[in-house]
Amino acid sequence: LIYHGDKVARAELRRKFMPKKVGPDFPIIITSFEMAMFDAKLLANYQWKYVVVDEGHRLKNTNCKLLRELRRIPMENKLLLTGTPLQNNLAELWSLLNFILPDIFSSHQEFESWFDFSGKGDGEQQEETDENKRVLVVSKLHAILRPFLLRRMKEDVEHMLPRKKEIIIYANMTEHQKQIQNHLVERTFDNYLHENTDIVLRRPGIKTKLNNLLIQLRKNCGHPDLLDAAFDTSCVYHCSLNIC
Repeated sequence: LIYHGDKVARAELRRKFMPKKVGPDFPIIITSFEMAMFDAKLLANYQWKYVVVDEGHRLKNTNCKLLRELRRIPMENKLLLTGTPLQNNLAELWSLLNFILPDIFSSHQEFESWFDFSGKGDGEQQEETDENKRVLVVSKLHAILRPFLLRRMKEDVEHMLPRKKEIIIYANMTEHQKQIQNHLVERTFDNYLHENTDIVLRRPGIKTKLNNLLIQLRKNCGHPDLLDAAFDTSCVYHCSLNIC
């Protein structure tokens, strides 16, 4: 069930498809962070068996509103999906681990104390000590994360994926696009634009400097209005009619 829409639409979704008691027939709910924050109080009325959070690194700030609202929702099992599990500092990593297992990773100060390898020295001895500290920190991080992290490397799954297929479909240019392209190539587009653009559509910034011909040609391939006029509602309306 895609849980989205305005307040009334979401209330209707809950009434029709989300019974008060979570059971075998309860649907899998797919929603956005924004919807979860808006309705955290209502979603907290359900006992969720599994909650999967995509882009889990968004929970790295322990004081962010999203994290506060998600903590209100009862969850039996939690899973974070992220491409960057190791954050820039220990506080951000602790925030993720605290969300997953708040009973184990309850104290930020205690978590950081696990990585306190204080030592004194000077010169080469201090440099060697610092290097040893870095090795110890990395080793300890790996040991802590191992039970909670399932890592999938590209080389692990690449052989399981079908070979990439590229299908190139050529679309002919419209007469208007051909005309603009000719002017661009001949470096006369600036004059063409001045002569043909309606005064209403002329505004500062519409005339693009022709300092990069390839970029302008690419824009023309996308849509000629990217060069000689701003999109307006009438243009979008007529384009939609043509597509339909």
